[in-house]
Amino acid sequence: MRQMNDLPDITLNALTSSQAALLLRVHESSVKRWSNGGGLKSEKTAGGHRRIRFSDLTEFCHNQPFHADILFFAPHEEEVAQAALAAREQGDFTGLQELVLRFCDTESPRWLVKLIRYLNEAIDLPLGKLFDAAIGGALAEVGRQWQTGARTIALEHRFTQKVLDALHGLLNAYEEDAEAAASIAASAAAPGQAAERRPHAIVGCSEACFHEIGGFMARLLLLRAGWTVTYLGANVPYEEVAGIQELERAQLVCIGFAPPLGTVDVRRCLKVLGAMRRAASNYHLVVGGVPYAAGTEHLYESAVPVTFATTMERFAFWLAREFPSLENNTPTALAAPVEATS
Repeated sequence: MRQMNDLPDITLNALTSSQAALLLRVHESSVKRWSNGGGLKSEKTAGGHRRIRFSDLTEFCHNQPFHADILFFAPHEEEVAQAALAAREQGDFTGLQELVLRFCDTESPRWLVKLIRYLNEAIDLPLGKLFDAAIGGALAEVGRQWQTGARTIALEHRFTQKVLDALHGLLNAYEEDAEAAASIAASAAAPGQAAERRPHAIVGCSEACFHEIGGFMARLLLLRAGWTVTYLGANVPYEEVAGIQELERAQLVCIGFAPPLGTVDVRRCLKVLGAMRRAASNYHLVVGGVPYAAGTEHLYESAVPVTFATTMERFAFWLAREFPSLENNTPTALAAPVEATS
């Protein structure tokens, strides 16, 4: 094997065995076995560490019977790999934000669906962080471009709609996962044993709030965390939110706000929900879209326990903390890296 210098930064010309395994979603032992067998080209650093060129990795995958998700993104697979590793190993989501922008501008929504699933399930990036930094960052950039005249209203609307279409695609995939997991659980249950009831949440956007991407993301996070969800969409009167909660006995209600709505509207929401709350109706309210109010919950008069969620990632952390029994009981266990046999 040829000698190469150790490179501390992420470079697709010198992937470690663990990085290559991560990108392919296989065990590192598979990568080492392929390399030792000569099927996967690799080189050695001066210190004796294995390094693999990304081009050699994809060439190897093209000739194997197993499916490597990274190949879906051709001709952008190198950019996806570089951005994925930068986000995971350096916390730099700039590349992923740029990919979201490009895919929504030039490709069908299924590209974004595939990207988010790959990053979450193969690269193991938290779904909430992907919503905040990758999609949220891209949306913020589109808004900035619109304000400066670099993007027309039509192009801004097209981008937003593609994001919504992609979120619907994720919803379909996650619902299928949940149904499959429920079927497996039912078949494994003892005869006569009732299926465990999953917790239930209501999610919607405040009245006069027509921006529902945040609400839809919260819906997906809940579904992925093992909840069943009734989604009410945009512009829902507070009285009707309370009515649905009472009807379905939901343990959690999530309401999204967006500018120019603010704390005055939140206070009215709390007043209405408190007035309509029945004594036997116990639930927690999570308010999104008013980040500057976080930490001031004690200043709000409310008959319903309330939490301000500043980001999707923090909302996911809050769910895991408040409902720890669900943390390892998601609708589907994400597939672990496999020991490839080829």
